[in-house]
Amino acid sequence: MNKIKIIKKNDEYSSEYQIGDTFKIEGTWYGGVHIIGKTGAPVSLDKDEYIYLDADPENKIDSSSVISHPESSASTQTSTVIPEAQPASTPP
Repeated sequence: MNKIKIIKKNDEYSSEYQIGDTFKIEGTWYGGVHIIGKTGAPVSLDKDEYIYLDADPENKIDSSSVISHPESSASTQTSTVIPEAQPASTPP
């Protein structure tokens, strides 16, 4: 996996990481990456908190390849219209 360098700290109270620290990426999520912090605890970082250290941008983990779930958004839900059932016809 790639490495990142911390450039911003959104959680000022966390001792798991500091600006300037480097970490190996353990995984991704739609808003950033997961790392293992200094004490071994898993940490999720936002995209604005780090830069990639990989010299080859082709090897960069592409966060756009992460699949989000738009069906959880009310604005993207669709409805299906089911026609009413017709009474069964009886032979004469």
